[in-house]
Amino acid sequence: MTGQKTAVKKTMKTRKPTFGPALASCLAYAAFGSAGAIPFPVLAVEAAGAEDEKINFDEITPEQERVIEKGLESLARNQNDKEGSWGVSGQEAAHKVATTAIAGLAFLAHGDTPTRGKYAPNIRKAVDFILKQSDQSGLIKYQGQGGHSPMHEHGYAMLFLGQVYGMYPSTKTNKEIGNALRKAVSLTSRSQSSLGGWYYTPDSASHEGSVTVTQIEGLRSARNAGIDVPKKTIQNAINFMKVSQNTNGSIMYMPGQSGQGSIALTAAGVAVMFNTGEFNKETNEIINKSLRHLENALKKAGAVGMCQGHYSYTHLYMAQVMFLAGPKYWNIYFPQIRKHLIETQGTNGSWQGDIGSEIASAIALIVLQIPYRFLPILQK
Repeated sequence: MTGQKTAVKKTMKTRKPTFGPALASCLAYAAFGSAGAIPFPVLAVEAAGAEDEKINFDEITPEQERVIEKGLESLARNQNDKEGSWGVSGQEAAHKVATTAIAGLAFLAHGDTPTRGKYAPNIRKAVDFILKQSDQSGLIKYQGQGGHSPMHEHGYAMLFLGQVYGMYPSTKTNKEIGNALRKAVSLTSRSQSSLGGWYYTPDSASHEGSVTVTQIEGLRSARNAGIDVPKKTIQNAINFMKVSQNTNGSIMYMPGQSGQGSIALTAAGVAVMFNTGEFNKETNEIINKSLRHLENALKKAGAVGMCQGHYSYTHLYMAQVMFLAGPKYWNIYFPQIRKHLIETQGTNGSWQGDIGSEIASAIALIVLQIPYRFLPILQK
């Protein structure tokens, strides 16, 4: 895996992603998979000047790598060896599937897979744990004492499983992952509200923004892995984001709450639009309007100061959006958030957050490792 990351470093300024064999085959399968739903996104953000088209800083530094390695070692130590999960208390324990899925993504972002790399055993245990949480309905949530939002768990589980599908040499395990994803996609599709969003529980008539983004990213991950996703589901989700957008470009928690937009939900909303893969006049207008709102907030308050609460959640999506939107945004955002994350890492390698240390640590590591370009979900 060291050789892989070295290759990535050499391509930083030209932004050409380098993948390990497993990830490359996963992407190839997605590109030629079954016809039908979510195409790969072709970003259509507002054109920037020539001076904005290049990354103007070193995306990976020795200090950053040391912080990443220390953080990954800390996260690995906290995994429940017997169960394969993360989440020891509070909301993390109540939502063990979400916590485990996000932790698993942090190791995948490092370039490790279920069969390769230092943290391969951790990834395998995480996959095994999550597969055991899939019930007959297709819902993937913690089967123990669960929390109030099983659909958050379900979305993150789809996202994680879609990233590892096809990486196992074992046909049996790949089949189990594929079956779980197909059932999960079916449950998500039938649980969509009439307005196009999702709520905390499946088969609900209601909807809200933070759950909706987890479902769309989960669906995108599944589609990248070759799982059919109904096009109508995506089109309805686009409509949900349209009616959730305020005139200033911010995104509301729930349609009809004009003036209640937040940076966290706006970043999540743009991530939704990028992950639908639908780029036309209507969707480009929604994306660019929200990007202008995020850009203004970023320039006014900085990457750290712009966060109005839900810090980890905000930057999980803000980092994706700033990266996918291109150098114009990435040049401003990433050096600032990287500096902050390096400075706030604890002596034991972890970070503290509003939900819990394990989720905060995993998200910090995902953000810091975006320049490695290993996660298929971040490919343009």
